[in-house]
Amino acid sequence: MQRLKNKVSIITGAAQGIGLATALKFAEEGANVVICDVKQSSIDEAVRQCMALGVQAVGYLMDVTQRGMVDAVVSKVKAQFGRIDVLVNNAGIT
Repeated sequence: MQRLKNKVSIITGAAQGIGLATALKFAEEGANVVICDVKQSSIDEAVRQCMALGVQAVGYLMDVTQRGMVDAVVSKVKAQFGRIDVLVNNAGIT
């Protein structure tokens, strides 16, 4: 159904687990997906999987506890896509 067609979606903790499942579901629904996480190799794989579903996907190394990193990613996403429509703040540890 493409309910998120062309929506710009930032997902933190998106390189594995629930975050990756969310990113893939958003991609299936047509969203442009921004993968944010702390492990570059996992980010790259998540981006590849989303792009394979036919959407734009980019990945950024980002630790959500570091305000400067968050601000930098937001600026890059706004510069590339012009807006942010959805934020899924999934990053965390137990």
